[in-house]
Amino acid sequence: MKRERIKAKDALKEATKYRPSLGSAWVNLALLIMAEGKDMGNTPSDQAKVKDILKEARQCCERALGMDNDDEKSRALANKLLGDIDSMTRQIN
Repeated sequence: MKRERIKAKDALKEATKYRPSLGSAWVNLALLIMAEGKDMGNTPSDQAKVKDILKEARQCCERALGMDNDDEKSRALANKLLGDIDSMTRQIN
């Protein structure tokens, strides 16, 4: 599962490199990034990594929202993810 996640993440990074205005790629990249932190523990080191992961996922969502993107589904999901990311960040702090 982890190997497939890494392959998918690499493919989405390539997609955003060649089509940076593809909002759905940014949102899916944010979801994969967030999945990386799912299995981490509660040690201070793990929590620091989770904060970094959430920050990176947030940046992807902001990219999806910050472009001229007519894809309402990806915009709606990016907005929902931002709320989830903010909630998770508050729980860590």
